[in-house]
Amino acid sequence: MIASDILSFWQINRLSLYSDEGFRFGPDNITVTGIMVCWMPSVEAIHAARDAGCNLIITHEELNFPPVYSGASLEDDLCGATFLRMKALAESGITLFRAHGTLDHLCILDAFGDKLGFTNPTISAHEYSYRYYDFELKSFDAVCQQVKTNISLPYLRVYGDPNKQVKRAGLIWGGVGISANPHTVQQMIKMGCDVLIGGEAEELPILAAKDAGVCYIETSHAYSENPGLLIVSQQLKRHFPVPIHFYENKRPWALRTRNNSIDRGALA
Repeated sequence: MIASDILSFWQINRLSLYSDEGFRFGPDNITVTGIMVCWMPSVEAIHAARDAGCNLIITHEELNFPPVYSGASLEDDLCGATFLRMKALAESGITLFRAHGTLDHLCILDAFGDKLGFTNPTISAHEYSYRYYDFELKSFDAVCQQVKTNISLPYLRVYGDPNKQVKRAGLIWGGVGISANPHTVQQMIKMGCDVLIGGEAEELPILAAKDAGVCYIETSHAYSENPGLLIVSQQLKRHFPVPIHFYENKRPWALRTRNNSIDRGALA
């Protein structure tokens, strides 16, 4: 197969690529030796693809930093992280393909809910990302423990009274919980969610939830989307006759206390 053959996967799933998706680095006519699926094309991920014999990466997030959506020009990008990523791709002979919104629709949001142990979402007729999960009344602390266990994280960043009783969770996966994407947070609050479970968060949306009397759990941008990307890699294996690997991007930071020990938090 050649790299452009992967487009058939989107055709089979009746998905049309968005303007920010598609081939982003390297030729699309290379003979593919292997495919690596990852959340972010970090230098580590690129080196992992090289070491696994893959010359095609399918990434969820952008290659460039600053990202295109910030209004950065190509000249702004050709330095720092972007330069080092492009250098690693070029030296390894790897072509990069980005698939973002289409994979969110295909399975990423659903997989996040499944991973957390929630079932039967109520989904808005107007927007697939406006959804909530009802469950039997339980304490916020119990929800935190469920999330922490199911997603295999040693600690979470949270807001809320551990003893507060909650029964409706809204999922704001990936970067939907940052202040640049405020509408889903606002809609989840309007839909009566008493706990929001997000990927990446900032203080602004957490404070908005606090003032609305809603509890908040931050997991990780990567960890909230990795489960869906793992599913994508498994689906690709059924369609293409080349080795296909999944690279798990990790949460890139740790918490430390004043004595420099890792702070596992009250919920560890």
